[in-house]
Parts: sequence; C-alpha cells; structure tokens
Amino acid sequence: MTQEEKQSGTIIRLLLILAAALVLFALPVKIPKIRLLETAYAMDQEGYFEDDVLIPNITDSWAKDITYSITVRDDGALQIMDSNGGFAYDMLVVLVGGELCYADEEGIVAREQMITYDGKKYYAKKDGSIAVNEFCTMKNGNKVFADRDGTLASDRTLSKNGRRYYAKSDHTLAKDGFCKTAKGSLVYAMSDGELIAGKSFRVNGTQYYAKLSGAIAMNSFCMTERGSKIYADHFGAVVTDRMFWVKGRLFYAKKSGAIVRDGFYTLKSGKKIYANLNGELMRDEIFAADGERFYADQNGYIVSGQWVTVGNYRYYCSKARKITKVEHV
Repeated sequence: MTQEEKQSGTIIRLLLILAAALVLFALPVKIPKIRLLETAYAMDQEGYFEDDVLIPNITDSWAKDITYSITVRDDGALQIMDSNGGFAYDMLVVLVGGELCYADEEGIVAREQMITYDGKKYYAKKDGSIAVNEFCTMKNGNKVFADRDGTLASDRTLSKNGRRYYAKSDHTLAKDGFCKTAKGSLVYAMSDGELIAGKSFRVNGTQYYAKLSGAIAMNSFCMTERGSKIYADHFGAVVTDRMFWVKGRLFYAKKSGAIVRDGFYTLKSGKKIYANLNGELMRDEIFAADGERFYADQNGYIVSGQWVTVGNYRYYCSKARKITKVEHV
C-alpha cells in the first residue's frame, strides 16, 4: 500500500469517527458507538463465538476492511451502515466497551424490545445495547433477566443478591401470584418478581409455606424457619386448627399451622390430646407421660371420669385424666 493510500484510509476513518461523534451529540438518548476495526467485528447467522470474541464467518478478502458507523434516519431510528455503503442487517455487532447491539433485517438498531437471534432470545435496552447479566423492565412492565452471554433466562429459578426469581418459558419473570415451574413445583412471586422463600404467607385467607428454594411445600411435612413442623396438602395449603390424617396416622395442627409435638395440648373444646416427638397423636392406647398413665381413645382424645377396657383389664381414668384404678376383667 502506498503512502498516499495509507493517508486516504486514515482520513476516511477520521471522518467516520467524526460522523459518529456528531450523531452522539445530536440525539437526546445515549447512542452506542460502533467499534471501528479492520475486520468486521460482527456475527451473522452463521457466525460463532470463540474466546468471548465475535468472529464473522467471512472468507472474502474484501470483507477484512469493512468498518461500521451509526446513522440516524429521518424517523429517528438508528441504522448501522458499513463502509461499502450498505448496512449491517440481521447481525449482532460489538460496540465500543464490549457491549453488543442488534441490527434487524433493515439494519435498524433494536431498542426496548426482545429479539430472537440464532434461536436465542435477547433484550435490547433503550440505548440499543444488549442487556448482559442484569434485570430489565420492558415497556409492558414485565421483567426479564439476561445472563452473562446476553441470552434471556427461561424455565428456571434465578438467585441474585440473595433473592430468588423465576423466569417463565416466555422469558419474563413471574410476578403477582403463583407460578408452576418447569419442574412441576409451585412458587409465589411478589409484584417485583421476587419469590417468597423460607417463610409462611397467606393468600385469600389460605396459609402456604415457601421453602428456602422458593418452592411451596405440597403434600408433605416441612420444618419451618422457626423450627415448627407443618403439613401442606396436595394444593399447597397448610393445614391449620384441626386434626388430620396422613397415611393412617393422626395429627393436630394449631391455628398457626404448627403441629402439636411431644406433649399435651388442650383444644378449644376443653378436650386434651397427646402427641409424640414426631407429632403423631396417641390413640386407642395407654401411654405414660410425666410419671403417670393415661388413655387416649380412637379419636385421640384423652379419656376422663370413666372406666375403659383394654384387653383383659379395666382402667379408671380420673377427672384429671390420670389412670388411678386397674381391675382384671
């Protein structure tokens, strides 16, 4: 290349930089600047990633000198033009600073919208740059989360700054209610998208318990953050203020949902029950507690003021519910 040709190339590059600068000062929004390189630093639909660098799948020697700049159309849209007079289209382009932007089929920079490229979803922010490792709020109020490579999360739980979120199959974050995950569990997202986790909560008068993972306890026993044992039915509702059966065993849940365990408990009716360490109620049997013997009937209530027969013996349960007399039948 002659000295004259080198000088000519330098002048062209300076003009492109000047044009980009003029555009930046002319528009009220922050406009992404295009990195001017000797090689087209972009990836078309047949390009590929290598060492975190976008490499074009271009073999023609003339393409090695392509550079890009931004122009503003009459309608205010940003358009990426190449140094050959054409425009970049349907490709991701690397910006100054390493950010990405996307040029659609008309070469227009996508802004404030979700885009599909090479079968993956991305979100273009207001300034045209592709979101990376961050949450974004779209025009319709829905939120999305972009991973480190810019692709939008979907069908999975996210953990960010100690908080949990769930990205649905449409890539938007769950919010304002229950959501069934891809794995079949149930979660509850608040208005800002954060999942309730590690605590009990109520919805329309029904109590639920969300585990630390954010998954709502369902059809199972669960230990709460306060050390209480609870039981959630197959709808996820925590059983409260009543007796209930699980696999032939009887339990009692207080108004708070905590299951009575390891001791006596007096019901609103005045009747008493006794639960072992696991919460199972004594029933239809004689048992010992606090140095005395007691009898619990088939319903789990401790008998008082009457005789009961168990096997070949009769037992008298006093008004204090203690067994005070035994007779052979």
